[in-house]
Amino acid sequence: MLDKPFKDANIVIQTIENHGYSAYYVGGCIRDYLLNKKINDIDIATSALPEQIQEIFDRVFPVGIDHGTVLVRHNHNSYEVTTYRGKTDDRDKINTNNINDDLSRRDFTINALAMNKQGEILDLFNGENDLNNKLIKTVGSPEDRFKEDPLRIIRALRFSSQLGFEIDKKTLETMIELKPLIKHISIERITTEMIKLFTGNYFNISFQYLLMTEIYNELPIFKEHQQLIKHLSHNVVPFNQFSEVISYFYLLDESISINQWIAAWKESNQVKREVINLTNAIKNYKINGINAILLYELNIELFGSFIHVVNLHFKKSLNYDELLKQKKALIINSRKDLNITGYDITRLFPERKKGKWIEDIISKIEKEVLLKRLNNDKKMIKEWIKCNRLEIN
Repeated sequence: MLDKPFKDANIVIQTIENHGYSAYYVGGCIRDYLLNKKINDIDIATSALPEQIQEIFDRVFPVGIDHGTVLVRHNHNSYEVTTYRGKTDDRDKINTNNINDDLSRRDFTINALAMNKQGEILDLFNGENDLNNKLIKTVGSPEDRFKEDPLRIIRALRFSSQLGFEIDKKTLETMIELKPLIKHISIERITTEMIKLFTGNYFNISFQYLLMTEIYNELPIFKEHQQLIKHLSHNVVPFNQFSEVISYFYLLDESISINQWIAAWKESNQVKREVINLTNAIKNYKINGINAILLYELNIELFGSFIHVVNLHFKKSLNYDELLKQKKALIINSRKDLNITGYDITRLFPERKKGKWIEDIISKIEKEVLLKRLNNDKKMIKEWIKCNRLEIN
């Protein structure tokens, strides 16, 4: 019996077929279905062209229309619908009525599976057998598949990290041979795959492949600082997020700035803020251990990452629940908990123009309250400000 996600999506395939086209579920959703894993995204391949799909459905978004892909919204769900790719040297060639040709152009046998709306599997390349044997193997010639898209070299590592599968010997040999092609891939695409690799449940397996193949020599930062990656060889535990990865390696060699890491991997300002927050907390920990200032300033969403990086760097075993307990026990947990505001401070100094000095005073008050050198009482805080007026000025 089909899982609910497929039952919900069957109406999409049925609608396409009602208009005279063929359609199948394809790729990762079939793989995950056969592995009894949670199905997140359902992809559909069809003989219909994107413009024909746009005529069939009311809500269609051209997310990758140049490559034959559109996003169909139906019953509050989204489905990527892609026109079959043909058997041609141009991997993005579309407009073929043959699902067989489409499957022959996919990366690995475990992803080259299709299923109709009745739940019947089309398996032309023994993908189910490779799933059972936990094997990552290219569809047909590894050389052809990797030359079509060198990102597949990194995707093989990524799948080994997420699934815990071995990589087929010939596939692995070709990955090593063709790894220089990685330099032609956009950093954004590489980053997306490497995030999944570093955070995979079986990172220990893929990491050994990463070392063995020396594919890290083709990656930003690591290709100029090859010794960095080897520091992980005895501490291989999945990371929680990419800001954690950058923080770990930055603290190994601070001559490579956070800005360099962010720029090289084309990461967001949000990731940059997370890295700064993490590394500041870890530097604080190195000097003072766990303390009120650290717990107050560290974003609670980064606690897991903080513990992981500290454990890696200092061979400690910090406990998440204990840290959370200590954070909740702080006198204040955010600036809004302070019993004084910027407006209160300006009234104490009516002759002064507003400026950064207000922020500086509040920061000092936060620290004094957290360290229990000042009660969180408005009257007492005002007295403290007056007594420390010269210092503040």
